[in-house]
Amino acid sequence: MVGDKIPTPNWFDEGSRANNIGEFITSILGTAHGWLYMIFLVFAFSLARKAKWTMAFTLGILAAGTIPVVSFWAEHKATQRIKRDHPADFGARSADQVGQLQS
Repeated sequence: MVGDKIPTPNWFDEGSRANNIGEFITSILGTAHGWLYMIFLVFAFSLARKAKWTMAFTLGILAAGTIPVVSFWAEHKATQRIKRDHPADFGARSADQVGQLQS
């Protein structure tokens, strides 16, 4: 495009079938990705409030969601913290619960 400040490589001719398919896919995936990220922010912030995380940890988790692959590490850290801070929700089942599951 003429007004772009940062030129991007043009691997396919403008208007070609491959170019049109790429633009279609990008428009769909880009929109879906944006909505999913907003949903992630809402749920992560809600979890942080319920789990009483510090502001620093909360902001770290939310920011990590913006960096590809680091989001998986952040999810692992959040899961570890939830399991550590709320063991009753993830603890071993009582003998009664195990008996009910087996019958």
